[in-house]
Amino acid sequence: MQQVAPTISVSANPCPLSVRKIGQGHALISSKFLRLSAGPTRTRGVAMQGFAAKLVIRAKEKALAQAAHGETLRNQIAETYKSLAELSEHLKASDMAAERLKIYKPKYGSDYSCPICWQERGAIKWLLFVEEPDHAYHCKICGFKEADDGQLKKPAT
Repeated sequence: MQQVAPTISVSANPCPLSVRKIGQGHALISSKFLRLSAGPTRTRGVAMQGFAAKLVIRAKEKALAQAAHGETLRNQIAETYKSLAELSEHLKASDMAAERLKIYKPKYGSDYSCPICWQERGAIKWLLFVEEPDHAYHCKICGFKEADDGQLKKPAT
C-alpha cells in the first residue's frame, strides 16, 4: 500500500484556489500561500482514478481552506489579546482614580496643577495662565484648558 503524501505550506491570508491536472492521476492545488500536490494515491498497488481522485482533490481543497481559516483565527486571537491588554490598563486606571482623587492637590503655593495629568498618569504638571485671548489655564502636556472665571487670582508676574 503506497500513498503519496501531500506537501503543505501555509501563510497568513486566504486567497483563490487553483487546481491543475499535471499528468495522469496527478493534481496540483495551489494558491498564493499554500501548495498541495500529490501523484496518484495507490491502494494495494492499484492507482486511484476517476471519482476517488476527485475526492482526494476535494480533501486537499478543504485542507487549504482550513489552513487559511486557521491563520485568520490566529490573527483574531492576537488582536483579542491586544484589546485585552488595553482594557486591563483602562481598568487599572479606573481602580486608581478614586485613590488619586483623595490625594489630588490642585494648588501648590501660587501654582495650579493639571487635574487630568494627575488622574490619568499620577503626574503633577503645572497649568500655565494665558491671558489672551481667553484668560484660561492651559496644560501643555495633555491640552487641558480651564477658563479663569474671575474668582481665581491671576498669578503674580
